[in-house]
Amino acid sequence: MRYKVIFTILLIVSIVFCTFKPAKAALVSIRSDGDVLVNVLPANIETDELGEIAVQKIEGKSTYKNAHLTLRQESGNYILILTDESGEKSLEVKDFEGDIVTFEERPQVKSLSIAVSAGKFVLKDSGVSAETNFEIGIDPKNAKLFVNTLTGSKYITILPAEASKIALQSKIFDYLDLDAKNTIDEVDEIVAYTIRGEKIINIFNVYYYTLPIAAQVSAVDGVILGSNEPMWVKILGIFLT
Repeated sequence: MRYKVIFTILLIVSIVFCTFKPAKAALVSIRSDGDVLVNVLPANIETDELGEIAVQKIEGKSTYKNAHLTLRQESGNYILILTDESGEKSLEVKDFEGDIVTFEERPQVKSLSIAVSAGKFVLKDSGVSAETNFEIGIDPKNAKLFVNTLTGSKYITILPAEASKIALQSKIFDYLDLDAKNTIDEVDEIVAYTIRGEKIINIFNVYYYTLPIAAQVSAVDGVILGSNEPMWVKILGIFLT
């Protein structure tokens, strides 16, 4: 009987360890004090179809102080450039699975990471994401982000989760569309999020119509820059309230 109990316990433990896999570390971790930890270990290195290493030029686990990071796309490749007092170093990333950069929590950021998906950089913030084609610069010491646009470098002081909250509070739509892709673009030389949601139109409690709506929120100061809400919806809202 005792052997059966021991066998059962061992079986359960083996199932648990086989079922749950540890989370994959980000390529670069930005600590709360601003130090940059590069996690290029054998377990993190990806290979392509030909077996060629997709992470190059930096090997080993290293910590950098007073560093600056840049995420850039060149000829279909994604490059992370690290610059510090010793000069410039780069990691060429091809089809890297997982987050490229993560931030440890601090007052400026709660849960922020950057990945690559479908040919774009993706900012992931507390469950809300936004993608962009812009080159991204990172100031690790001050936890600041900026994007390089055709009209110059622009700081991103409003993160995706806050931009979504602002859009919801504006009553432009009633719910966030969690399946839609939010984007970061430039609108009249202002870097802005396009946050997508759904507006529920209640017609005399008889018929409910769902309309997809997109709101543009400034990534600099959180001002609502506009939306694609049709005029007929605004007019209808006057009569239904």
